[in-house]
Amino acid sequence: MSMHTIYLALKYLTRRKIAFFAICSVGLCVALMIIITSLFNGFLDKFEEFWQYEYGQIMLISDNDVPDISAAADYLGEIPEVESTRINITSGGLLLLGRGNVKMAIVKGIDLERELRQEHFRDGLVIDESCTNEFELSDKQIDLSEKWLEKKLRREITDADRPVNVVPCIMSVGLLTEEDSQSDGYDYSNIKQKLTDWKSPATLFSGSIDRAEDGVTQVKRNQYYCWPINAVEVGSYQIDKNTLFLPYDYVIKNFNVLPQILITGKKGISEPELQEIVSNAWINYRQNVLKLPSRDIYRFRCVISTEDQWLQMFIGEIHKQLMIMKVILGFVCLVAGVLIFVILMMVVINKKRDIGIIRASGGSRSSVSGLFLNYGLSIGVCGTILGLIFGFIIVNKIEVLENCLSAILGYNIWSAKSYAFSKIPDQVHLQSLWWIILSGILTAGAGAVIPAYKASKIEPAESLRYE
Repeated sequence: MSMHTIYLALKYLTRRKIAFFAICSVGLCVALMIIITSLFNGFLDKFEEFWQYEYGQIMLISDNDVPDISAAADYLGEIPEVESTRINITSGGLLLLGRGNVKMAIVKGIDLERELRQEHFRDGLVIDESCTNEFELSDKQIDLSEKWLEKKLRREITDADRPVNVVPCIMSVGLLTEEDSQSDGYDYSNIKQKLTDWKSPATLFSGSIDRAEDGVTQVKRNQYYCWPINAVEVGSYQIDKNTLFLPYDYVIKNFNVLPQILITGKKGISEPELQEIVSNAWINYRQNVLKLPSRDIYRFRCVISTEDQWLQMFIGEIHKQLMIMKVILGFVCLVAGVLIFVILMMVVINKKRDIGIIRASGGSRSSVSGLFLNYGLSIGVCGTILGLIFGFIIVNKIEVLENCLSAILGYNIWSAKSYAFSKIPDQVHLQSLWWIILSGILTAGAGAVIPAYKASKIEPAESLRYE
């Protein structure tokens, strides 16, 4: 292409106001694609992230024949392919927090030292200064517990009554306060004040099956006392709503549930490979360390948590919705391509004189068509860059935008109760950028094909007849 045609392409792009609308249409399509793909994929990534946090990549469930579950977790954590191991025992009960304040609670037995290695748990603690590696009551809390026991027994307690049978616990923020209906968040200052002013243990009620010698089965009600030493918000609504974290050894001792070891592998290790490695290591541990009989060595389950049928069905449905949104965005891009086609056809009609000059001065048909193809591609490149800028800004500031829209409309657009997470995904899905950029440029290029062909068919004599 000659310098003259390049000059004309730049002149048309910079001095024709109508080109600005074409650039904006491409930019709008690109920005929409970035926002929608980032939100959908961010939601899926968050869901899988919290699923892995709650269940691990590999879930090892063994019988109650492991005397020291922490030592077993340490053994598995020494495997080169394993990134981390955690202990989890899950049960349930009713939690009495005060007169008339009863809530259903999910009881989770955890190893606090291991749990604090998890970013969600560590960063979600309300009171950072009480973040120790052990479940421990402060001197003030021990003193208040003893006064509570004296009041309950109606006598002074003796050394035989110590230590008071009150277990320290960490409560999810949803147990201590309700989320704000406007902001969908929790009042941390109120939670801190409640923890500071706590006067007596909370009561946890749970049921267990009691089998008598005559074979009669009865449900026995158990009653435990716990004192909150901290509160936590991990970011998952289901966990933050009503979870009570207790020491794992306390839950193993008092609740009739099987302990779980949650294993996360290092990057590059597939889940089936990790499952096989962990299974073989666990068999070796039961055989050589625990010295179990041959018939009991294989009495355990080692499952890949992400192969859960409900999870696969849920993720599949979200992917279907994302595909539908991509089809809709494809039609939006088609409209943008039609707009560029109309704009370039108007340019071709209005610039017949320039086309005739190019042809009369020796320009070929291909140079003329190249002029308008490059004009269309330039619109696509500029529009794509504009869309990338706005797309990145909107995704990264999506929380601010959601708060503003919620304030204007009077209701929450993003509800943790509905979407499972307290925070909107705000990271651009970089893996999708290549096809988004390609779509923006090709949309404009496709809209320029017919106008470029029409321009190349214009004869010099016809275009300059009346000049």
